[in-house]
Amino acid sequence: MDSTSLFTVALGLQTPWEVRDVGFDPQEGRIDFTVGFTRGTRFTCPHCGAEHQPVHDTQAREWRHLNFFQFQAYIQAKVPRVRCGACGKTTQVEVPWARPGTGFTQLMEALIVALCRAMTVRQVAQLLGVSDMRLWRVLDHYVEQARAQEDFSQVTAVGLDETAAQRGHHYISLFHDLEAPRLLFATEGRKAEVVAQFADDLEAHGGQQGEKQTVGETHRAVRRRPRGPRRLRGEHPRRLHRHVGELPQRGRRTAAVGEHHLR
Repeated sequence: MDSTSLFTVALGLQTPWEVRDVGFDPQEGRIDFTVGFTRGTRFTCPHCGAEHQPVHDTQAREWRHLNFFQFQAYIQAKVPRVRCGACGKTTQVEVPWARPGTGFTQLMEALIVALCRAMTVRQVAQLLGVSDMRLWRVLDHYVEQARAQEDFSQVTAVGLDETAAQRGHHYISLFHDLEAPRLLFATEGRKAEVVAQFADDLEAHGGQQGEKQTVGETHRAVRRRPRGPRRLRGEHPRRLHRHVGELPQRGRRTAAVGEHHLR
């Protein structure tokens, strides 16, 4: 087995994809895998699903992969576009190692998510040598994907926390399920409008509000016991809501705690 065949197996590639070349640059600290597909391969149209469509052209792409030891690894490929005879669209096919529109492989994104659960995004960005904005885009994708699958139909009691940041000038409001401890919703702000936003989100995920209330009535139903706010340093307030999943493990101090029975 030659080196290209070995790396084809190591990267988990299957027909028609294979490693064509491996480039190693010790000075730059990187390995580049050039991946190609078998000549004459026909693909399924991504737009309509019609099978056995011919390749129209290719476009060069690059993805960051998991490191090989201390060296950064990249996959480079000319990704085919098919001109579909069924729908008439010319569309780029999806590659098996990455989701559309990302510059990371799926394995690399899995590592990013795992690291961001244990470290700040800024620390992960420095560790991987990438911009934090690229990491936020990955996290945004998987957070939205996970939230779309949430089921709030069994939620009956909710706790509201308000956490201050930047010397108390900015707040985020956190809504928790009190019976099955989990974060339900987080948003910037601390006024009655955030309760209305949560109510809409609750219904969107199958939750029931029971007796209808106005926003003001709902907001007053949450009992408050002010405590010293926890200040989160080094993060822009628009990013703070993405850290709420880590707050309990960090010994969160809340500015307000209450309970709102929904049924």
